[in-house]
Order: sequence, then C-alpha cells, then structure tokens
Amino acid sequence: MPLWFRTLGVPAPLPNLSAVGLVGHLVWGATLGAVFALLDR
Repeated sequence: MPLWFRTLGVPAPLPNLSAVGLVGHLVWGATLGAVFALLDR
C-alpha cells in the first residue's frame, strides 16, 4: 500500500509489523481461508 501512496505523492511509512502482529495475521488468514473452504462445499 505505501508504494501506491508514494506514487500519488502521499507520504506513507512502511508498516512496523511485530512478530505477534504477524502471527495474528497468519491465524486470521488461515481461519478465514478455512471458513471459506468449508462454506464452499
């Protein structure tokens, strides 16, 4: 996302993603993927 903002001339720092935040995103993505896979049956 920051790349798009910079292209438009809007300053955007790179996000600071901690290990806990990364694990949270991975768990959220896996859960969401599993729900969609189960509902798509």
